[in-house]
Amino acid sequence: MKESRLSYPDYLSVADSFNHKGTISNDYLTHRAEKLAQGGKLSAVIGKDNLFIIEDKDGFKQLYFYLNNPQEILALPEGVITAEILFRAGSVGIETETDYLKQCGMQLHILRDNYSMTLKTDDSGFSRYDDAVRDAESIEEVACSFDLFNRVFDRYTGDYVAPSFYPAILEAKDIGVAIDKETGRLMGAVHRSLEGKTVNLSHIAVDSDFRSRGIGKKLLDYFIDNNHRLGASRFTLWVQNLNVIAKKMYEDYGFKYTNRSSQSLIKK
Repeated sequence: MKESRLSYPDYLSVADSFNHKGTISNDYLTHRAEKLAQGGKLSAVIGKDNLFIIEDKDGFKQLYFYLNNPQEILALPEGVITAEILFRAGSVGIETETDYLKQCGMQLHILRDNYSMTLKTDDSGFSRYDDAVRDAESIEEVACSFDLFNRVFDRYTGDYVAPSFYPAILEAKDIGVAIDKETGRLMGAVHRSLEGKTVNLSHIAVDSDFRSRGIGKKLLDYFIDNNHRLGASRFTLWVQNLNVIAKKMYEDYGFKYTNRSSQSLIKK
């Protein structure tokens, strides 16, 4: 069972042939699969009953599975590989797939929770930031922001962004930065992604030299106020389950747990 490259028709064919009633799968590639396949970034490990779809990322691989037979153990590709399992709290557990992936050589990594908040048109009170917080104005500021995110967060979990996307992010004004007026240093940054009137808080981080100064709250105020003024009404984010301080801050702003969580696994 060797890893083999997939074209988009190949992806559609194998995904369909392994997707049966009762199949356990975490394949949410559907809307991205064609572009990934065209770029040569999709491959597969095909078994008799089970299927692994592999996405090549920058320095690691992401695993999507179709699990029909927990007794058939497929070989994982070489190198760092991650998998993410979405689930609802209180619903059917994810032990079957996590136990299976552990048998394949992976281990539990990070548990994250999803939070959301909906604002009405006339909701206000989020303009408590000052002129130190603004849109990123250069590729250098975008790059510094993602360098900060990559230092603070686990690059294998969540939304890792390759440098090739920086120009589009700058043009779309998807990065807000907090700049120290005296030194010109980046104190913190916030990154959004848009889906209609829903805005996702993809990243928010404060440099260790500037913590405990309220920078995080100013960035969050900026994120909410700026996007609400542009017509956004729903805000979402993912936060690590064990990050009690961050969860409390989001709850104080009005974010609520959606009963959706994500368990990641990793093999290094």
